[in-house]
Amino acid sequence: MREPSRLDRRLEELAGEGAPDPQRCGSVVSIDPAAIARAVATVRHGRSISLARRLVGNDPDDDKALHLHRWVEEFGRVTVGYDRFSAACHGLDKTHLDGLSHVGWDGAWYGQVPSSEIPAPTSIETWARTGIVTRGLYVDVPSFRGSSAVGADDPATAAEIEAVLNGAGLIPEPGDALILDLGRDRLTSDGPEDLYQAVTDDVAEWLADHSIALLLWDLLDAPIEPRERLNVHRLIWAIGLAIVDNCDFAAARAAGAGEAFSAGMAVVAPLPIVGATGSLVNPLLVV
Repeated sequence: MREPSRLDRRLEELAGEGAPDPQRCGSVVSIDPAAIARAVATVRHGRSISLARRLVGNDPDDDKALHLHRWVEEFGRVTVGYDRFSAACHGLDKTHLDGLSHVGWDGAWYGQVPSSEIPAPTSIETWARTGIVTRGLYVDVPSFRGSSAVGADDPATAAEIEAVLNGAGLIPEPGDALILDLGRDRLTSDGPEDLYQAVTDDVAEWLADHSIALLLWDLLDAPIEPRERLNVHRLIWAIGLAIVDNCDFAAARAAGAGEAFSAGMAVVAPLPIVGATGSLVNPLLVV
């Protein structure tokens, strides 16, 4: 067994400090009416931008791919189209919201629920009741560096996030969302990439220290080996962090999100699936 790292000890400390959370709200509990009002106040242009990757699939040999079946029925002069789809929620290619029973540690989910409890108490259904609406702080690390994307050998740091926010005159407040653009869409690939640990451990600590309620990002800290090295995703276990994986920021960047505005209203509405470990989502940035 490896020696505990500083992050290991910090996450265990955070998990021990957590208040009882019978409603399974996790970090989203910090989004109060003031946080939502702060989000609304950022809207200046009346523009809504999707941060989702396109859903493509239908590979019958891939259990994790999107499988879409379409058919039509005729009712006299009326034609009705139907479809049915199935997809693995998690992975590297689909934009999705992680639930609180997606990543555990030492045999427990968030809130010390035993990981043997399947299905675990849901968070996705709870979050779906109102959706997640809060102020999103947009941080484009490659643009700050003058590069195209964050590389595997040079992950983004908490100091860089702070520098981008300070340059925009933004102070993170409890309940905010961090929209972390690491340049994935500018990497050349026709399919799901072999991703890499794109942020340092101190980014996980920064998220917890600033009571960030929601993280939306494109490059991840997974899959990496050994999986015990996961830094940001282990915040799901430690503080109940809501994370949207595999975002696509090309449209936001084209609309000037990195220049004309640095904050907007982040909106994530999962499906109310009882017992789910996650949900496919189409996150929106309203500016």
